[in-house]
Amino acid sequence: MDRRGERRMAFREGLACLARLAGWFVGNLSLNTLRMTGERPGRKVLKRRRWYAAPVAVAGNVYAAMLGLNIRVLHNRAWLRREVTLYRRLYGERVVWKAGGWLEVPCLGDALSVFLGSPHQTGAAKLRALATATRDLERLHGIRVEENGTFRRFSHGDACVCNVTYCPELDGAHWFDFENVHTGKGGEEWRHADDFRALLFTAAGCLPESLVGQAFDAMLEAYADRAVLQALAERVASGRLAFDTYHLGQVGMSPVLHKRLAGLLSERLEARLRHGPSAQAARSVNPI
Repeated sequence: MDRRGERRMAFREGLACLARLAGWFVGNLSLNTLRMTGERPGRKVLKRRRWYAAPVAVAGNVYAAMLGLNIRVLHNRAWLRREVTLYRRLYGERVVWKAGGWLEVPCLGDALSVFLGSPHQTGAAKLRALATATRDLERLHGIRVEENGTFRRFSHGDACVCNVTYCPELDGAHWFDFENVHTGKGGEEWRHADDFRALLFTAAGCLPESLVGQAFDAMLEAYADRAVLQALAERVASGRLAFDTYHLGQVGMSPVLHKRLAGLLSERLEARLRHGPSAQAARSVNPI
C-alpha cells in the first residue's frame, strides 16, 4: 500500500473512531424521566421530558442534518402530539396528560430487551418473542399516519428492543416511545428497513452469539415485505453502518462484534432473498 492509501485508511479509521465516540454519547443520553405505576396487566408508565431535552434535541437535529442521518428528535409539543396520535391510531389506546408535565401511557408486559436478557427464558421463547415483535412492526408499517401535515405509512424512528414490550402470556408485542421521527429523504422502503435494522442489531446485542443466527432467521422469516428486505440488504452490504452515529448509538457494541454481526446478517439476508420464507413462516406472517 502506497503512502496515499495509508493516509486514506488512517482517515477512515479516524472517522470511525469519532462516529463510535459520538454514538456512545447518543446511546447513553436519556431525554425522559420514567416512572412505573400499577401492576400487570393494567400497568402504566409515566414519562416526562428532562430539563435539558429541548437544547439537546436542537443540537442533535443540527448534527443529524449535517451527517444526512434522515432522523430527527421531536420537540416537546410535537413529541406529545405524536405520542397521543400514534397510540390511538396504532393500538386504539388513550394516553393521559397528567399534572406536573407527566404523560401516562399503557404498558403491556416488559421491555423486549429485558425479556431477551433474562436467564430464566429459553432460547425458543426468545426467538418466539422476536418473531412476534417483528410481525407487529411490519403490521404497523402498513398503517397510514399523519406526519407533518401529510399521510404516509408509519415508521418508528428508533425501533430497538428497548422500545417494544413483550407479553409472553398473550404472545403480544407493543411498540412505544415515538419521540424520534424519520425525515422524508430516505423513502418508504428505506424508513422501514431502518426500523428493521434497529430491531435486528439491538436484538443481537442482547443475545449470546450462539443464538444470533437463529434469531436473524426467525426475524427475517417473520418480515414479509421483500422490498424492505432488499433495501436493508443493500444498506448492510455497503458498510456505511460502521460510520453511522445514530446506528452505533442504538446498538452499543464493539467494532469487532459489530463487523461480525453485520457479516452474519448480510449472509442471512442474501439467503432469505434468494429462497424466500419457509412455508411455515409464510403462513404465520400477518398480511398488511
